[in-house]
Amino acid sequence: MAKSKLSLPLLAFGNVRSKVHINLDQMQQRVNSITNWTSEFDILDKEFSFQHRTSILLADNLRLIAVSSTPTVMTICDPDCTIAIPMAGSLDNWVNNKLFRFNVGEHAMFFPKGKRRVEGQVRSGLLISVTEDRLNKTASAMLCGNEFVDLDLNTPRLLSLKIGKLDFTFIFKQICQLIDQVNGDELLLKNLGIDDSVYRRLVMMLRPELFLETTLKEKNTSSTDALDMVCEYIQANLNGPIALTTLEELSGLSARTLQVAFLRKFACTPMEWIKEQRLTLANQLLLNATSTTKIGAVAAICGYSNFGDFSRYYAKRYKELPSQTLAKALKGR
Repeated sequence: MAKSKLSLPLLAFGNVRSKVHINLDQMQQRVNSITNWTSEFDILDKEFSFQHRTSILLADNLRLIAVSSTPTVMTICDPDCTIAIPMAGSLDNWVNNKLFRFNVGEHAMFFPKGKRRVEGQVRSGLLISVTEDRLNKTASAMLCGNEFVDLDLNTPRLLSLKIGKLDFTFIFKQICQLIDQVNGDELLLKNLGIDDSVYRRLVMMLRPELFLETTLKEKNTSSTDALDMVCEYIQANLNGPIALTTLEELSGLSARTLQVAFLRKFACTPMEWIKEQRLTLANQLLLNATSTTKIGAVAAICGYSNFGDFSRYYAKRYKELPSQTLAKALKGR
């Protein structure tokens, strides 16, 4: 008797770049090759034809895996922490013989490093593999340099996907859309600070009560002095990614205070100011170009790995393409 075929839900990201696996062994080899798990898989419902697809993004201390599958059961040993966010369907998870069940839009699941067993019907989800050290450092920076913030990384538990006005399902869908918009370009996404963005949101999910307070104690640092220090750091590091967490660590100020300081002095956010400084530097380099100057090199010096994005942002800012600025500069010599 022929097996029935189920329709796979869409992946959180990477649908165009991924392919469907219909062989369990091939799928298991694929999963083990893109993770650092030790895992075993089996078909949960023998009446249905097996289908599975995955897409992966690697960044600094971060692994994002979009997965879609027909009913399967998995036993996994994971050396890192993993947060699972359901996008379609539901999952049953056993950790230390305790059952956790979570549904779309309600809860994510935090798995500490170690062994777990997962059963699922037809579903799609986003798995976020992170390191304890990076989580702790991010939490410390976000909470104004507190040396120790207990994120409770040894306890498996459900995490709310709605905290105050924040809807984390929506937030992570936006991150996944960004990944698709740049076609999974890992270098560009690194320069956009996707790893820092993800870690910051996970810290909030792990300890939401710390971010619902109306005030946070900050280091005894003058906001003016701290802002000058941050601006100097940005100017010296325009050729690479600059994360908001790094600016918090450097200044001892919270993201909220940094936002207010930049708005008061520059009428923009820190990230907008960084973008403006990159484009200003690019303009200066092109205006002072020589016959050996290459636009791609200028883009790289200013922190842009994607030439198309650089040209578009530059044209919007200066009302001409980088090539036009370069041509004018060389003609005037």
